[in-house]
Amino acid sequence: MEPLARPATHGWTRWCAARTNGSTVTPPATQPASRVASPHVVDGLVVALLVACAAAALVLGVEGLRGRDPLWWHLGVVAAVEVLLLVQAVVAVVLLVQGDQIAGSAGVFIAYLVGTLLALPLTLLWGLGEPSRWTLVALAVACLVVAVLVLRLDQIWVGA
Repeated sequence: MEPLARPATHGWTRWCAARTNGSTVTPPATQPASRVASPHVVDGLVVALLVACAAAALVLGVEGLRGRDPLWWHLGVVAAVEVLLLVQAVVAVVLLVQGDQIAGSAGVFIAYLVGTLLALPLTLLWGLGEPSRWTLVALAVACLVVAVLVLRLDQIWVGA
């Protein structure tokens, strides 16, 4: 007898299960007739943001701990992460306008979305007030905070 597999019900797990089975992802029959966001788009953005945040935190943290002052390319690293965050915000707003449902609270989701957009620019403004190696360390920590916020956004979206 084959062991019973736990059904993948949401997010990354659901996408992986569909990819390994070769099937398309469709909403379960028990859900209401509302639209469900494409896990390929939403989860792809989450993974891209987590990788970008981790890479930026690593680069900025190492540079800061090596005693470097902020340079223009450090700002480019932060800008790249912020561009991905803006793409995530646009995708989320478009999906909401098209009628997709958030499994969690919409107010909390919007607050986290705004928080992800503001965390890096506010840290950058604060750090550039007196640029030093600690500006880069603060930006590295802010990148890690943004990664946690992105994970929480995904949890709110799927209702985990």
